[in-house]
Amino acid sequence: LVGNSFATIGNTFWNKVFITKYTKELKIQTSYGVSLIQQIETLPIIFVCAAFNNEGGAYMAYTPLALPAKLTILATCAGGVLIGIAYPKCFSLLSGTSVVVASTANKAVSILIGMYLFGTRLSGMQVLGLAICIGGSLWYAVEGKRK
Repeated sequence: LVGNSFATIGNTFWNKVFITKYTKELKIQTSYGVSLIQQIETLPIIFVCAAFNNEGGAYMAYTPLALPAKLTILATCAGGVLIGIAYPKCFSLLSGTSVVVASTANKAVSILIGMYLFGTRLSGMQVLGLAICIGGSLWYAVEGKRK
């Protein structure tokens, strides 16, 4: 958890500095170009992680799936690409804090939707964490409007 937190914080700062420098200050790259570069740089990491986790046989499990299941997997992949395109655009338009707060609220809402769809029950600590995420996001939005 601590490692993930440091990686997320580091990635957020890197994205803000990198995207701001190349899209706003130097104006030598668009946010879409930055997104493409980031996604291409991510591919080797994905392949290495897949190899270490023995996910080579995943295609064999994918092949016999029904068409609706395959289309759902394809749609989630496309959604991931769209999110990857959206974040650099958001970083180029908004403050890093606003993007991170919106991202946190997005994750909390996704958890609530997943909980409903899959019939999952959350522990008291998880509910408290979600309430803090959503409440903090709303508070940030309201404070921003007041100023």
